Amino acid sequence: DCNYDFNWDSLNLSYINGSIHVKGAAAPVVPTEYKLNANVAGNGVAITAEGPTMEGKIIAALYNGKKLAQVKILDAAAELSATFTKSGDKIKVMWWDGMLTAKPLCDSVELPLN
Repeated sequence: DCNYDFNWDSLNLSYINGSIHVKGAAAPVVPTEYKLNANVAGNGVAITAEGPTMEGKIIAALYNGKKLAQVKILDAAAELSATFTKSGDKIKVMWWDGMLTAKPLCDSVELPLN
């Protein structure tokens, strides 16, 4: 509720007729020193990641059309491959700083699974 603060104290807001214009969110600034590549081989996805640090999470998401079918979350410092059962038609691989902030460290890679 927008009429109260975090302590549930009233903000004493008053309203007048008018309108609100909402703009889209600004695109995230993606660092250029991080690189991500992915190649499909059989049921596996080989991921190559390069950066000044190998921290964060690599997320591999398998899609069937627009529906999310499977997700694998990998530690960037430890795992750079993922295996999926063939239940989708494309995969999107992302490298984030972590799961809480989900800030992209580089552009994502999207591949068809044919």
